[in-house]
Amino acid sequence: MEKKIFLTLVLLLLCIPIFSIKVKGQELWYALNFELHFNADGTVIVRQKLHPFTAEGESWFGKPEIEEDIKAEEDIHVMFALLLFTSDPKRVKYEVISHVYRDDEEYVLCDVYGVREMVQFKGAYIIEVLIYLNTTDFVERLEDNTFRVRIRDSFTSSDPRSWIDVIEIKLDPQVKLMAYSWEPKTAKKPSEVSETRILWVNYNEPEAPNVYILDLYIPGLKLPERVVGYRVEIVDVKIRYRGVAVTVKQLGKPGYFFVRLVGEKLDITRKIYLEENEQKTVYIPAPLEGQEEVKVEVWYEDYLLDLETLDLVEKDSETTPSPIASKPFVVTSILVVVIVLSVIPVYGIKRMREKTSAVRSESRVK
Repeated sequence: MEKKIFLTLVLLLLCIPIFSIKVKGQELWYALNFELHFNADGTVIVRQKLHPFTAEGESWFGKPEIEEDIKAEEDIHVMFALLLFTSDPKRVKYEVISHVYRDDEEYVLCDVYGVREMVQFKGAYIIEVLIYLNTTDFVERLEDNTFRVRIRDSFTSSDPRSWIDVIEIKLDPQVKLMAYSWEPKTAKKPSEVSETRILWVNYNEPEAPNVYILDLYIPGLKLPERVVGYRVEIVDVKIRYRGVAVTVKQLGKPGYFFVRLVGEKLDITRKIYLEENEQKTVYIPAPLEGQEEVKVEVWYEDYLLDLETLDLVEKDSETTPSPIASKPFVVTSILVVVIVLSVIPVYGIKRMREKTSAVRSESRVK
C-alpha cells in the first residue's frame, strides 16, 4: 500500500516518469511508442504501446505480474497522454476508448543498448485515449480552420533524461498538413514525412524533440471563446442514498452552469444559476450500484471549470443511509453486524462504536 501511495504521489503530483521497476528482484524497463491519429472532427486518438524488458534486453512481455501492474497503473498512462497537449489535465475532456489490453502481434521499437540501433520487440500492452483538442492548452487558430498544434513530449518535460522512443502522427484524409517543425532545432528531423503521416524515431534524448509542432487544417475543430471571469469550484461532494450531493461556490461572474456526474454507463447533468459569491448544493439522483468510480464536473458552456473524482464501494440499495454508508470506503463485516444489531436499545453506545470504527477505517484508507 505504501509503495503505491509513493508512486502515485511521485507520478501524479511531481509528474516524474518512472521507466524501471523491480519485479521479483529483477529491474525492468519499458519501451514506449506513441501513435497519434488526428481526426477531422477535432479529436485525436493517442495510442500508447509498451513493452517490458530487462537491462540486458530480455523481453518480459506476457508475464502475468507485469500485465497486472500495467493495468493497475492505467491512470498514469492516461495522464501522460493528456500531458502531450496540456499543462492542466484536469480541464481536458477525454475518453478511454480502449483500456489496457495485450496485443501479441504488435511491435515496439527501442534502442535498448544505446548504440543507435532499434531493437524490435514483438508484443505490446496498449491503451487508447480520445482527446478533444478544443479543451487543451497547446492549440491556437492561425486562420479559418487552420490550427497550430504543439505536442509536448510529456516524458522529457517531466524528466530531461527521458524521451519517447517513437512517435508516429497519422492524419485523417480530411485533415491537411500545412507545415511542421520541432523544438529545439538541434533535435533530429522526422524519419518519414508524407501528406498523411509523420514519423520520428528517437535514439536518445538530445536527438528527440521536446515539442513537435504541426500546422493542420482540421475542418471540424471549433475552439471555444476564451472564458474570462467565470470561476466555480466544487466545495464538497457527498454520496447520498441513490445519488450525489454536490456543493459548488461561485468565485467570479454570475451565470448558468452545468454540474455533471459521469461514471460507467452514467452521464447525468443538472443546470444551475449562481449569483456572485453564491454557494449552492445540487442533488443529482443516480444509480450508483456497481460503480467503482465517478467524476463530478462543473462546466460553463463548453469549458470545464472544476472536477472531482470519487472512489466508491458497493452499496446495499435497501439499506437506509447512515453516516457510514455515506463514506466512500469499504464497510467491514464488523460494522455490518453492528448495523444489523441496531435494534438493541443501546442507541448511544451503537452510535459511538459506529463513529469510532468509521474514524479508524478512514485512517486506514488515508
